[in-house]
Amino acid sequence: MKVYSTVQENPPKFRGDELNKRKHSSFGMKLHTLVWGECYLILFLVFFLALLQGAFLKLNLVLLLVLAWATFRPPREVVLVAFASGLILDLALGRPLGLFALVFLLASYLLLLYRRRFDSLHPLFLPLFVFLTAYLLFLFDQRHWFGGSCLVLALLALGVRYLLVFLIGRVDQSQIKLR
Repeated sequence: MKVYSTVQENPPKFRGDELNKRKHSSFGMKLHTLVWGECYLILFLVFFLALLQGAFLKLNLVLLLVLAWATFRPPREVVLVAFASGLILDLALGRPLGLFALVFLLASYLLLLYRRRFDSLHPLFLPLFVFLTAYLLFLFDQRHWFGGSCLVLALLALGVRYLLVFLIGRVDQSQIKLR
């Protein structure tokens, strides 16, 4: 007859210990550097688009880029990119500092919540979300109902979505399944 004790001989390891080991390993450091390198690259693109939008462009391409980034990337990166993009756009447009940062944070947070509940790889998920967010921002900013630029932005989101799925699908075949 076997007697079971209430005390375990080998206590289970905490998840934090595994994460610390992975973080300090050489592969973990390379992966960590790669992730932040991608964030800097996307922020450079945001800076360029913000300058274009501040100069003569009526479309909010920075919003499109932030929401497209939020569709496919982990939440920690999304929050960093959304906040920094909002600050860059505020500086480029001469708006009160933090206005677009708050809007982009709220929009990306809502997208992250809906991304958990719905399939973010569905072809209409990103264009519909970009259209609704751009239209609400347009109503808040312009104070009239016609927003043709929001429809153009949603159509661009459809193209950007397919481009991102193609590029990410080629890089990571195990996570994204092309339909």
